[in-house]
Amino acid sequence: EEAVISHSECMGLLDFGNKIRATSQTNMNSTSSRSHALFILRITCPMNDGKFQRIRSSTLNLIDLAGSERVKKSGAEGQRMREGQNINSSLSVLGQVISKLAAEGKGRPVKHVPFRQSKLTYLLTDALSGNSRTLMVAAISPAADSAEETLGTLRFASSVKKVKTAAVQNEQEVAESDLLLQTMRTEVEGLRKEALQAAVESEDARRLESKAEAVEHAVRCMQTRFDPASWGEARKVQANKRREAFQTLSMPLAIGGMLNDSGGDGLQEGVAANSPYLLNISDDISLAGRLLYFLPEGPPIGIGSSEDNRIRLLGLGIGERLCEISVAPGGAGVEVRYLCRGGRLVVDGQVVADGQPRPMRHGAKVVFGRAFAFRTVVPSVGGE
Repeated sequence: EEAVISHSECMGLLDFGNKIRATSQTNMNSTSSRSHALFILRITCPMNDGKFQRIRSSTLNLIDLAGSERVKKSGAEGQRMREGQNINSSLSVLGQVISKLAAEGKGRPVKHVPFRQSKLTYLLTDALSGNSRTLMVAAISPAADSAEETLGTLRFASSVKKVKTAAVQNEQEVAESDLLLQTMRTEVEGLRKEALQAAVESEDARRLESKAEAVEHAVRCMQTRFDPASWGEARKVQANKRREAFQTLSMPLAIGGMLNDSGGDGLQEGVAANSPYLLNISDDISLAGRLLYFLPEGPPIGIGSSEDNRIRLLGLGIGERLCEISVAPGGAGVEVRYLCRGGRLVVDGQVVADGQPRPMRHGAKVVFGRAFAFRTVVPSVGGE
């Protein structure tokens, strides 16, 4: 979970999740989804009518279900086949849940709805169990050889229409929220005491400790939503984690459309809105443009296999210090200098091996070693 306060931050997370989603090529689809995708947005709104302080909350679930597939048609093998089996299994459980809920909608008694049988249905419990408004879009294929899958999808969509839901406002007084949090904290303390009393490294101790951690995590999440101070603290923790991750990758904190020109704490040292960067090139459309290295001003940027390089690459033709890249003030130009004998550096189709600085124009294709291909982007030149 990540605390957000604006539409742009939500869209940035949605775009990030979409980019890291697992996809692969099969006989049926060139970019077949190998997992379901869920985007859950929890909105909390404090309200004060003069007498009582209340908290109104709601949850928006956006789910992109991976389609079911047959191994014979998809030609999947090994890991891809296991992924397809997991997808089909979760969709099967979802079908059972929908069937049970549809029976409830008709007035027939149902003893048990298997929400906990898969992670997908467990996460969708609130969206399917009554207090919600749910919309489902079914995608079908017009191809004749997919007629059986199309009929199955239409039958599933028909059963979904029989599920009855009724949305109501979720409001809770602040005092009730505090009481609930205190009750959960007491439960955590009790579980930890029981875990200490149990035999060391026993199954009961591990089970109690795991349950205590789960309840403690739920307490932190609820407190973050209800308490403004906890909300601000959560955002600071997230900002620190993001800063550490992006510094490791030579990327600015504000990547993903949040780059600003203030030059404050939001940017890595030496990185500005017009900083040049390297963008990877790949024959696989799902991988192209997913790896980005910013080139900040300052000392030369080392590229090689050694850990002391700012950009570390491992592979054939990559020496400990293959080359160095220098950036002119204001990001007006970029030069690369070859350093390593036995390494391979190619700029715009020409091998560089003389140790002399070589300019890298906007749009130049650079190959490090035998496998790493990048395109040079110089915003100050490309935007003109």
